[in-house]
Amino acid sequence: MIKDVFNAIGSATRRLFQNWRALLILLVLYLAMLGSVYLFFSTREATVAQLLLTLALGIVAPVLWLVIQTMAVRYAGEDRAGKLLARSLGDFWKLAIIVLPLVFLIGLAVYYLGSIELKSVQETVRSVAAPRRVASRMTSVRSTPWQAVALSTLQYLLLGLVLPLASIHLWIEAAQTGLKNAFKTAGRTIAHAFAPRSVLTYAIGFVVFAIIPYFLVTQRTPVTRPWLDVSLLGARLALAVLLSLIGWVVTVAALTKLATSKTANAQQTDASHFNQGPEHVPAES
Repeated sequence: MIKDVFNAIGSATRRLFQNWRALLILLVLYLAMLGSVYLFFSTREATVAQLLLTLALGIVAPVLWLVIQTMAVRYAGEDRAGKLLARSLGDFWKLAIIVLPLVFLIGLAVYYLGSIELKSVQETVRSVAAPRRVASRMTSVRSTPWQAVALSTLQYLLLGLVLPLASIHLWIEAAQTGLKNAFKTAGRTIAHAFAPRSVLTYAIGFVVFAIIPYFLVTQRTPVTRPWLDVSLLGARLALAVLLSLIGWVVTVAALTKLATSKTANAQQTDASHFNQGPEHVPAES
C-alpha cells in the first residue's frame, strides 16, 4: 500500500513538471483566484459598482477553483495544455453540481455542532459564575470543556478531512464517468474515499499544501535589517503559494491515479472471470 501511494505521488509530480505549460496555467489561475478572494473581502459595498464587483468576484473565485480542480484531475492524461484548459472550462460545472449536496450536508453538520459547542461553553460560564454547592455541579463543570474540545475536533475533521477527501473522489468520478453515473455511485465513491491508501495520500499531501505553507507564512525570520525582512517575507509567501498549489494538485492527481488503477484492476478481474466462464474452478496450488 505504501509503495503504491508513493509511486502515485511521484508519478503525479513528474507529470506535472513535465507538462510545464499546464503548471503555468494552473499558477496563473491560482493567483487570479487568490486575487479575487482578496478583492472580495477588501472591497467595500458603498456604491452600486462596488456591489456588482463584489458579486462578480464571489462568482469568479469559485469558478477558478473548480477549473483548477478539473485540470488537476485530468492533466496526467492530457499532453496539450491548451486542450486541457478548454476541456476544464467546459466541464468544471460538473464538479460543482456533484459536490453541492455534500457541501450542504457537511455545512449543516458543522453548524449543528457549532451550536452545541456554543451552548456547552455558555453552560460552562454560567456554572463557573454560579456558587458551587454540590459535588455533582463541580463534576459537570469539569467535564464540559472536554465536550467543547471534542466538538471542535469533529468540526475540524469534517472540514479538513471528510469534505475535501470525499469531494476529490466525487470530482474524479464525475470527470471520468460522467455526472449521471457519478450521482448513481456517490455513496460507494464516498465510502472508497476513506480507504487507507486514499487517507495516507491525502495526509502526505496535507503536509505539503497546508502545514508547510502555514509555517512559512506565520514564522518570522529573525533579522535586523528591514529590507532583508521584507525580502524574506516575500520569498516565504511566494514559496507558500507554490507549495500550496503544487501540493494540492499533486495530491488530487495521485488520488486520481490510485482510483483509476483500482477501477482498471477491478474491470480486468471481472473480464477474466467472465472469459473463464461460470464453471471454471481455480487450480489448486
